[in-house]
Amino acid sequence: MREGKNCSLMPIFKSMSVVEDDSYRAADRALSCTADVLALMSKRRGGLRSGPAANPAFAAAIRLLQNETTVRQGIEAMHSELSNWLQTPEKLTRAARHYEAAAQIFTRRNVMRFCLKQLPVLHYRSGLKEGVRASCACRIDLAGGWTDTPPITMQIEHSAVVNIAVMIDGKKPIECEVRPLYDVSGIIMKELGICLATPEEIHDLSDKPSLPGSLICATILAAGLIQTEDVDLSCALHRHFSSDIVGLEFSTHSSLPHGSGLGTSSILAATLLAALWTLMGIPFDRNNIYHAVLLVEQYLTTGGGWQDQVGGTAAAIKISRFSNRLEQVVPEQLDCEESFIGELESKLLLIYTGRTRLAKNLLQQYYEDKKKMAPGSEPNFIRKLIDDLKTNDLIEVAWLAGAGGGGFLYVWLKDGVSRTSLETYLTRNEMHRDLTVHSITVDFNPLIVEPV
Repeated sequence: MREGKNCSLMPIFKSMSVVEDDSYRAADRALSCTADVLALMSKRRGGLRSGPAANPAFAAAIRLLQNETTVRQGIEAMHSELSNWLQTPEKLTRAARHYEAAAQIFTRRNVMRFCLKQLPVLHYRSGLKEGVRASCACRIDLAGGWTDTPPITMQIEHSAVVNIAVMIDGKKPIECEVRPLYDVSGIIMKELGICLATPEEIHDLSDKPSLPGSLICATILAAGLIQTEDVDLSCALHRHFSSDIVGLEFSTHSSLPHGSGLGTSSILAATLLAALWTLMGIPFDRNNIYHAVLLVEQYLTTGGGWQDQVGGTAAAIKISRFSNRLEQVVPEQLDCEESFIGELESKLLLIYTGRTRLAKNLLQQYYEDKKKMAPGSEPNFIRKLIDDLKTNDLIEVAWLAGAGGGGFLYVWLKDGVSRTSLETYLTRNEMHRDLTVHSITVDFNPLIVEPV
């Protein structure tokens, strides 16, 4: 690309998007790269890169891309329309949004393709008569964040994430219950006060992540309780349960705040899947859960990677990779000495800052990399807190939880500093006195499912 000259993107775009077998497995990367080039051409003068992608001019092309039988025509339509959007920075940015939206169509399709291969085999008429409770750890991210996110994880050779399943203050923070109902029909979401009576209502809510209940609906679909051909809920329920069961009640609880940065929503989906599959009488393993949660996020249209559900449900400390050969996530538990686990549990503490943000040397380098990739991931309030803790010789290093800096701050205490010392300092400091400190316990049995 040369300044002042329009460049033809289509030859490169088409060669990347369409391979000889028409599988379009690189189309998401090609479309995303095209979006990046368009954004660069705007020289950041066209407004926010993220934003709506619903211009009528691109609508026909997007519809063609969504239909697997008309993908080639959709690619041609995207290119034909693009020539009308190269004149101003504003138009270039809006075109970039639509190319990003088109890329997400292929990412979703590719993820669903390999995830569906990893689901458990459904067993019919084997559902339980009593309710099921599942509880789960959360996860602490140490290294490799974002390399777990499609399409990156499927396209780079060495995607790997290191994280830990932990209890907070000695308790598993995420839990749910699923109970069969004999006198009330429908899908009942207890805390939300929601009752859904038809498969259509479940489908409609499953792709609206900002609305209450959408996560449960997407989980119901990923679990296989509702099939595409189901016209009423009783048909779906009677496929798995006895005829006297007319509904299901879902109850969820998390002691972690929204936007904590500890992987709550994905781990809650994993917990719901474990409880629901158990209630349905379906044998499953952790591998099924890792990929079904990815499927949940595709139904929700939120995307997302696999590190949260792996981090929360796979035991203890592990390094996890995506195998392109196997087309699945492969966790490997790290064999750590008891003394190391003890030091980790005594020196690594969590401070809840109340400042949620939705998007020792090794740890420091990881956090520096994170800040370079997302400069907004460390708010000024957090920077001041970290500086104060270091100046007062309380911590070696600190980093925010989650991909973009969540509500929890991880801190590694200096030798000789205790949790009590840290809490005392915070309570005596007017700026920090409302912050709370929490301990972690490495969890070697992070997901527990039991009858109610």
